[in-house]
Formats: sequence, structure tokens, C-alpha cells
Amino acid sequence: MILEGEGQVRYRPRRGFFVAEFSLPDLRDVYRMRELLETEAASLALEGLDAARLDGIEAALVDADGASGRGDLVAYAEANRRFHLDLFAASERRLLVRTIRRLWDATDTYRALYANDERHRRRAAAQHRAILDGLRRGDIAAVIAAQDDHRADALEALAAILDGAGSRGATG
Repeated sequence: MILEGEGQVRYRPRRGFFVAEFSLPDLRDVYRMRELLETEAASLALEGLDAARLDGIEAALVDADGASGRGDLVAYAEANRRFHLDLFAASERRLLVRTIRRLWDATDTYRALYANDERHRRRAAAQHRAILDGLRRGDIAAVIAAQDDHRADALEALAAILDGAGSRGATG
């Protein structure tokens, strides 16, 4: 089964399929893998990023901001994903992008926890803008720094959420 292969569900004999839950150490591992792969993808993408692709990335940012302002979390998640993955797709490295996408797929539920808070979405919007500004200037160091800040901020917020859920007796 595809979802099981991606780590999104787990099968238990005679019990069925269950949504997979990551431990905080697992989530940290995924975010570290994303850091390594996304840095490479962004570096490669900058080499061939043209005006049309930049405009598409900016359109995704505008869509994410609009959806966030309306409180439409489904549209926000879709536009946020498009913003990031369109940047990585510009690397023209299909396997690299596919691997990044799988890491994103495996942690969609956790990103939704982060995006549920308007303060986090506002901070993410500023970080998205910094990424786009770095792209427009052709400044890969600024792009990578903004991506790292964005990823670290999300992971820190998720750690606080998961630690809080654990203290209330939830599993994770």
C-alpha cells in the first residue's frame, strides 16, 4: 500500500490500518533530512530560476497570505505547499524533489498543527517573503538562511505542541 510505504499509515495484523504518529525525535530527523535536501534543491533551483517561475512562486505566496487572512486552512496548506515545492521543482532534479515531497507528505498532519495558529502563519508569511526576496536577488545564502529559520521555527512550535499533548496523556 502506498500510504504505508510512505510511513503515513501502519498496518497491524487482525486490527487494520492506523494513521502513523511520529515521536518528536522522528519528527526532528525528518526536519533534518528536509534541511539537507531542501538546501540542495534551492541551491540548484537558483541556477535556472526564470521570471515565470519566480512569478509562480510569488503567486503561491499571495494565495497563502490570502487564505491565511480568511482562515481557510485547507487553501493555506495547499498554497504553502505549492510555494515551497515549486521552488524545489525549479532544481529540475525529479528524484530529489520526489524525496522532499515524500517527507512533506509524511508530516502533513504535523504542519497542520503549526498552521492552525494565526501567529505561526503570520511568522511564516514573513519568512516566505524573505525566501522570495532572496530568490529575486539571486542570494542563495539569504534563501537558505530564511528557509532554515522557517523550518526551525516550525519545528520548535511543533515540539511545544507535541510536548504539551504528551503532558496531557496523548501519544505521539
